[in-house]
Amino acid sequence: MPIRHTALLALLSVMALAACKPDTGTVGEKVSAGLRGKDITLSATGVPKAKITADGELVIGGDKVDTNAQQRALLLAYRKEMEGIAQQGAEIGMQGAALGGKAAKEAIKGVFSGNPDAVGEKIEAESQKLQQEALKICDRVAALKTAQDALAAALPEFLPYANIDGNDAENCRIDTSGD
Repeated sequence: MPIRHTALLALLSVMALAACKPDTGTVGEKVSAGLRGKDITLSATGVPKAKITADGELVIGGDKVDTNAQQRALLLAYRKEMEGIAQQGAEIGMQGAALGGKAAKEAIKGVFSGNPDAVGEKIEAESQKLQQEALKICDRVAALKTAQDALAAALPEFLPYANIDGNDAENCRIDTSGD
């Protein structure tokens, strides 16, 4: 009887959290939109902080770097990739939180039904889908590296901040897949 009482309290807690949860469909867009109007700060060892402004200007240590139209377009392309990663990361985070809530609900159902072992298979399938979504961020890391390299080649002042190396996308896949 005490287990059922605890399970009921847990279920009520999960339901209360679910009722307060923000709309998961727009979190990523909100994160991306929040970045769109703000400077993106870049850091690298031995050099002052840099910023890429919302309109594609590079500011290093408070001083604006003169750029041409091509360089500004590359700065904006780099920003766009960063915004995409932030948006996708936020969406995956919300999906992970939703999966956690679902896992708790399923665990409680398993206790009440007397079949707690069935919960693992159901949640494992959901977590595999989430892992596949997380791997898409790795593709975006590769795209960010491409944008970074094009920018560094066209704008030497950016070069010290080009710190994504060729292994980052592959390491992302290894870290995300759990291998």
